[in-house]
Amino acid sequence: MYKLYSSQIGEKMLNPPLMPLEIKILNQLAQGYTQLKIAKDLNMTYNQCIGITKNLRKKFKAENTTVCVVRAYNQGFIK
Repeated sequence: MYKLYSSQIGEKMLNPPLMPLEIKILNQLAQGYTQLKIAKDLNMTYNQCIGITKNLRKKFKAENTTVCVVRAYNQGFIK
C-alpha cells in the first residue's frame, strides 16, 4: 500500500522507516515552511501536521524540529 523509505548510514538504519508523507513534511520543513503552511499545502489539519512532526522528532531522536531536519539531511532523507 505505502512505500516505506529507510536510509542506511554504515550499518545503522532508521527504524521505523519513513512514509512518503513524512518525507514531504521533512522537505518542506527544510525549506523553512511553517507547520500551518505545510498543513495547508498537504491538505491536512494543523494538528495532524504537528503530530507527524512530533513523531519525526521521536524517530530521529531529536530534541527539536531543527535538529530533526539536520539529522534527516545528514542521513539522506532530504535532498
